[in-house]
Amino acid sequence: MLYQTENQHGGDVYGGGITLDFSANTNPLGTPPGVLEAVCRALPRLHRYPDPYCRRLVQAIAGHEQVPASYILCGNGAADLIYTYCAALRPRTAVELAPTFVEYGAGLAQVGCRVERYFLHQAQNFDLDERFLSFLEGKKPEVVFLCNPNNPTGRLIPLPLLEQILQYCAAQGARLFLDECFLDLTEDGVSAKSLLAAHPELLILKAFTKSYGMAGIRLGYCLCADNALLRRMAAASPPWNVSSPAQSAGVAALAERDFLQRTLSLVHTRENSDIYAWLDLPGTKISDPILQRDGEDTYYLKHDVHGQPSSWGSIFTESLYNTTTFADPVTVIYGHQMYDGSMFSSLQRIYSDPSWMEESRELVIYQKYRELHYEIFAAVPTDSRHLLYSYDFTDEDVFTAFFDGLLHSRALDAQIVPDASVSPDDRVVILSTCYAGDYSKRFLVLAKLTQIVD
Repeated sequence: MLYQTENQHGGDVYGGGITLDFSANTNPLGTPPGVLEAVCRALPRLHRYPDPYCRRLVQAIAGHEQVPASYILCGNGAADLIYTYCAALRPRTAVELAPTFVEYGAGLAQVGCRVERYFLHQAQNFDLDERFLSFLEGKKPEVVFLCNPNNPTGRLIPLPLLEQILQYCAAQGARLFLDECFLDLTEDGVSAKSLLAAHPELLILKAFTKSYGMAGIRLGYCLCADNALLRRMAAASPPWNVSSPAQSAGVAALAERDFLQRTLSLVHTRENSDIYAWLDLPGTKISDPILQRDGEDTYYLKHDVHGQPSSWGSIFTESLYNTTTFADPVTVIYGHQMYDGSMFSSLQRIYSDPSWMEESRELVIYQKYRELHYEIFAAVPTDSRHLLYSYDFTDEDVFTAFFDGLLHSRALDAQIVPDASVSPDDRVVILSTCYAGDYSKRFLVLAKLTQIVD
């Protein structure tokens, strides 16, 4: 805990008066639901000490990173590992970039290390280039601290340049501390973990904080082929520094294979302001942005998420009939049934089979700072009429008559949850796609709002 000293970081929303927090750069989708569930399942074991070797977590990381388990040391967040690295090595001289993450310098200062800073410049887009090698030759540090992508500039270091820096370190007997905590959120970043076996002087820092929205749980790990260094770092750490909920959360996060891809898609389509939400059907491959173009409701029939012409189109709603708040009585989300497996291609196949009622009835819509959780109650074919044009769902009688009719559908491939009900007080989302084999029909998946998580 901080005591009578200034906080150097963002994320302090606890002092009051904070409505929107722009000070912390973590996953915009928040924490994966599977992680939250894993933390809850770990709570009954709080009377026990945590596994001091993080056995399940280490095995999960080894499989995820494709490195030997002996290369892995876990810690109480990335910052914990920065400080134990400095305490284990106690270097006399080090080099870091400027600007960069403040904790490198703070950890080095605690062990009395002299830090030389290599300044990045806006004229070069804050990029690191070969001139850095000459700087190292002149300073001859014992440790080099780099961040890839650099925090806060977001600029990537090319892998060939990293290899040159490693060659310098190997020749000089120096070490390279490489922070890759943001790398999973980049589009073109390449990890240096393939260089670990040949370069025991390399240590790579990773964390769950940014990628998986787990800043409050405090969990990080490092990768290094130098077992002796990892033993020294472990000796510099307090016992049981990774809690049981944190270990369970880490294992669960690494099982969320689609979560990072969904995050990347969101982050790298952020330039399109028409994206206002993200649709996810857990247990399926349907996980896509939702778009709406004001005044041009058919635009995303033939444009992709980047706004480029495409016969595939996008998943979208219509501004004439629906707001972007999902507060309307009925929100209809449209998507093509594509033959390549994208968008709503699997909607009819999955929800024409009654097994979905046992396996997954959840539908989640993510928006900035909130999640909307829905429960699917029916999947039915219907005619091709435009629902929001044909029915005024703000009229309670119209609303009730429409859903009563659907819930009593006699279609062979209609799947309706037993005793399902819906009232005008509910907020309903309908996923709508063309019916395979009969374009005069539509296939609908219907879900009602059960929870809003802010």
